[in-house]
Amino acid sequence: MDIALLGPLEVAVGGQPRPIAGGRLRSLLSRLAVAEGRVVSTAELVEAVWPDDPPSGAANALQSLVSRLRRALADPEAVSQAATGYRLAISPTELDAARFAELVRDAEQQAGSGQPQEAIAGFDAALRLWRGEPLADAGDAEYAVGYRTTWERLRLRAEEERLTSLLTAGRIGDAVSTAEALAVDHPLNERIIASRLRALAAAGRVPEALANYEETRQFLRRELGTEPGAELQALHLRLLRGELGPAPDTVPSPPARRSNLRAPLTSFVGREDDLSRVLDLVTAHRLTTVIGPGGAGKTRLAIEAARRWLAVQPDSAWLVELAPVTDPDNLAATVLGALGLRDARVTERAERSAQGAHERLLDRLREARCLLVMDNCEHVLDAVAQLIDDILAAAPGVVVLATSRELLGLTGEALCALPPLPLPAADVPLSDAVSYPAVELWLDRATTVRPAFALDPETLGPVIEIVRRLDGLPLAIELAAARLRLLPVTEIAARLSDRFRLLTGGNRTSLPRHRTLRAVVEWSWDLLAPDERLLAERLAVFPAGADLDSAATVCADARLPAGEIESLLASLVDKSLLQAELPEATGATGVRYRMLETIREYGVERLAERDELADVRLAHAEHYAASAIGWEPMLRGRDQLIALTSLSMDRDNVLAALRYLGDSGRGEEALQLLLALTWYWTLLDARTEFADWAAFVLAANDGKDLPDLVYARAARLLSDLGERTATQRPNWDRVRQRLGALAEELATAGPPPFPSLGVLRPMVAAFAGELDLADVLLAEAGRSDDPWLRAASQATAANLYENSGEIERMRAAVDLAYPAFVALGDRWGLSTCLMARAQLATLDGRLADALADYLQARRCIRELGSVEDELFLHLQIADVYVRSGDIPAARAELDELATSGPLGPHPERQLFTTASLAVLELQVGRHDQARLLVAELRRALSERHESTVMLDHVQGIGLAAAAVVECLTDDGDLEQAAADLREGYPAAMQTMDGPIISAIGVAQGAWLAATGRSREAAIVLGAATTVRGAEDRSNWTAALIRQRLQVALGEQFWSLYQQGQALARVEALQHLDPLRHLDPVRSPGPDEPQARFR
Repeated sequence: MDIALLGPLEVAVGGQPRPIAGGRLRSLLSRLAVAEGRVVSTAELVEAVWPDDPPSGAANALQSLVSRLRRALADPEAVSQAATGYRLAISPTELDAARFAELVRDAEQQAGSGQPQEAIAGFDAALRLWRGEPLADAGDAEYAVGYRTTWERLRLRAEEERLTSLLTAGRIGDAVSTAEALAVDHPLNERIIASRLRALAAAGRVPEALANYEETRQFLRRELGTEPGAELQALHLRLLRGELGPAPDTVPSPPARRSNLRAPLTSFVGREDDLSRVLDLVTAHRLTTVIGPGGAGKTRLAIEAARRWLAVQPDSAWLVELAPVTDPDNLAATVLGALGLRDARVTERAERSAQGAHERLLDRLREARCLLVMDNCEHVLDAVAQLIDDILAAAPGVVVLATSRELLGLTGEALCALPPLPLPAADVPLSDAVSYPAVELWLDRATTVRPAFALDPETLGPVIEIVRRLDGLPLAIELAAARLRLLPVTEIAARLSDRFRLLTGGNRTSLPRHRTLRAVVEWSWDLLAPDERLLAERLAVFPAGADLDSAATVCADARLPAGEIESLLASLVDKSLLQAELPEATGATGVRYRMLETIREYGVERLAERDELADVRLAHAEHYAASAIGWEPMLRGRDQLIALTSLSMDRDNVLAALRYLGDSGRGEEALQLLLALTWYWTLLDARTEFADWAAFVLAANDGKDLPDLVYARAARLLSDLGERTATQRPNWDRVRQRLGALAEELATAGPPPFPSLGVLRPMVAAFAGELDLADVLLAEAGRSDDPWLRAASQATAANLYENSGEIERMRAAVDLAYPAFVALGDRWGLSTCLMARAQLATLDGRLADALADYLQARRCIRELGSVEDELFLHLQIADVYVRSGDIPAARAELDELATSGPLGPHPERQLFTTASLAVLELQVGRHDQARLLVAELRRALSERHESTVMLDHVQGIGLAAAAVVECLTDDGDLEQAAADLREGYPAAMQTMDGPIISAIGVAQGAWLAATGRSREAAIVLGAATTVRGAEDRSNWTAALIRQRLQVALGEQFWSLYQQGQALARVEALQHLDPLRHLDPVRSPGPDEPQARFR
């Protein structure tokens, strides 16, 4: 077992990561581990696990926790009980802190024995064990303070000894850069300062060493009121006497060092476009500021830009790291410390130490030509802005590239806003995912940690979830990828709900605020004014962002006056805590303000800490519930696109409101919000999403007797008939029984809270097979005071009349509904009527009119954004093209139907397409291809077993097409066609859909004709028109069969055909039953006229 404590707790057993879930469990293991195998008393363990409020019966609680720890470690012997406490079975070699101490001791011995290179390697190995704050999971436990102090001191000693070894080994360049980095973190450590001076002298930079000594002396006077120690003063004296200079075995640095930019340790990924933008701005402007949220990669982008700039410019480039600066008065000195200018024009002035740092800096830069990268300006913004303004005014050859979370606000400042990395959609295909910069960055860093990691069908989902939930922030993605050392990618994705604990342990050489995700956000938070901070915390409950009105309504109170919200929002945008989305980008009427999920999670934590979260979430829920209810009538009229846009932008806010109302015991309010959203989901054909939320709301109201619950139950059951796969949907027979009970309940229920729910009542009755009741409820809706419900009742009636074969009643209903929807401006109603009108035109043979209506309906549907309705229209438009003989256009429609949609190819959609393509191939004479397609269709249908509404539609249509193909092609299999009809007829009857049952009748007529029963075929074709309600004059298949039967039967055909047409609907349906006709295939009798099909 290996346990790592120099950072967040990590455990490996047998070389495999072992996740330890739960804060108390991790605290317990941390306390046991630091004992290195010794017994830890019960009292010490209780204090470590429950430092503030130990539970009653703490010993029992501890025993239970120990049992959990044994299970987590998968070893009952891992923790043993002693008389006074517990002991972890671990040796010092299994603890990273102990290995660290041993590696440091060994390296010190090597350094003392004259082996500096070996010592450096040893120190490096030791320091690599550090991943972050030691004992990160111990919290504020008292025991941890001593351990942390000891280990931190040992780490500093290792850093100091490594620096000394670098000097001894003659690695002067490395010594200089190491000393400069350490001096930033430890400005009062005289041993490090002395090593820095020696390194500079050894590099031939004695004037710079003298300047650094003077800066240190001034710093000690100002901060501590003291002078440098005797050793440092003696070193200074040796420098003045010239006793220290370039090391004999090293080459002095050139007199004009051009840069202090460090060579990158990782590849530059995902920001090439932003890099080009920055370089263009730096070339064209003297001041460019890169702004963006914490962790967006501003520093890395600026350094990379400086490196590229340096490669093509003769001048120098200098990185000034401002993050450690806490006193604005130290800014000029910090810039001086970062500069490595050795130009002759400035060295003459290098000794003018009497000047103040500010004047000396301007004097050094006045004739210089260089690029200054001023990194992390936001926490000393005013002072940095003033200093940069002075530099640009005094030094015309200086160009400044700044990074900040807020603009400097200077004249001539060019802005480069750095957003998070572009993100893929949640359902992005594997082949496309790697082209997104966020995924590219993940893969680059992940393969560094785990070389065998690859993006494949198993890892795609977790990786996409990780980069999306981390908002595309490069630092967060890098921290997450680093966790692959011990966690599988699925575990990383699952643990993002606790991202601030998970994403720690960044590069130990990074600034402390870049080593954990929490530190990144806290840095930004601490820079806010109190009112800005409060508003940011309240805005954290908006998952979809907010406009000004919503932010004011939810967030304003006595502590945050409504009149100040707008200016505070602008301030938060300026400080990169919010992203402002302009109306031209979103389609909204005003600016929307959005917060990254990582920042939102932090804000929510802060509200929860003060017990304010519930109040803010309630205000948010009440606001968006009222908004959704206000948008509901707009969804049924001329302003429906405005309402749809509003709901689309605020969808996550509205659903968060619904979730909160349901979870907080406000079930009745949740029910009203659900019902207000029902028509929205209907317009978008989002049946699955509605069904899930309806189940949630019904569960929240379990046991309650609310009159409107019946509408939620009915809508949910209808939605279950649509989107889900066959194995998820309930059996259709059981559904019909439930619908019948609901229809009776709806018939006696009170009026629905929203007119859009009024169409539920007749629809449920119709689906239940209660057609008389459906007629009564349609008539009742038609007498409503609401004009939309009156029109919708006629549109619903038209669809029901088509199914029942009442074509003239269908025409009358459409004629009433269409002008009403024109007056209302409702695109759903218009598209519904246009599709019905197109179906009537198709029956009449008016194909140009049908196509025009279908295309107009598609335009309406596209405006609404109903993907599934548009896909259905592809099928209808393709059918019109086939009837018109425009085969290329039909193929194009079917190709789009098969492949389009939000989830790519859909099984049922593919089946519809295959059936249509088979008939198309039959029509153009490609019989072999038609038979291959119907064979594929049968195979696909055989894999879908449960009888459901959509499957019955597919079976009815598909098997009718399959039977027709077998009957009308050379060498068709008539036995197979008979089997298709026997299976297809009951499926079609389940749908209660006249057109589908009629299609089965046409196919049966083809089979009867092909088997020599022409008279029966003529009667069946006539019965099929009775079921359909009219003769389908442009149907190519039916026309071909009629034509060939007329040749076979002569004038007798029409009398037989009319005999079938004269049947009552019930008799016609019975006559189409294949069991009445499908005897084994036989030869026709001697007097049986034969139609020539084969």
